[in-house]
Amino acid sequence: WNLLFKMLKATQIPLEAFGLLAMNKESKQQDPAALLKILRYQALNSRIHFMLGFGSKVCSSLLGQNIKLGPCHGKSFEREIQHMEGGEKWSTRLTPFFHPEFLKVNPNMKKMAWDDLKVFMAEYFSRPLHS
Repeated sequence: WNLLFKMLKATQIPLEAFGLLAMNKESKQQDPAALLKILRYQALNSRIHFMLGFGSKVCSSLLGQNIKLGPCHGKSFEREIQHMEGGEKWSTRLTPFFHPEFLKVNPNMKKMAWDDLKVFMAEYFSRPLHS
């Protein structure tokens, strides 16, 4: 996670300006519906317009489709999140990102991760929501 926070600091985007969605070992054991409920709750409570999703399971849950991170690199996705049926909705921009543990094991992917952060920065600084 140290590498990730160094990369995020280099973007010059305040850490409180975006959300970080990741899973821990316990959440990996949960069924997809329960995971989606937790992620939606986190996204709605944060009231953040920009999010980094760490790993394909988190991004797949939020995007509602089974994705691989490879084809998603350099992209971000507009997503309307609703916690419960008939509940409040919130619009956010999700950028898929490698999980920090993956980068630790695969240091050759750091450049691609930085390229993904540049897409995230471009999205953030191109929208009036960040001010």
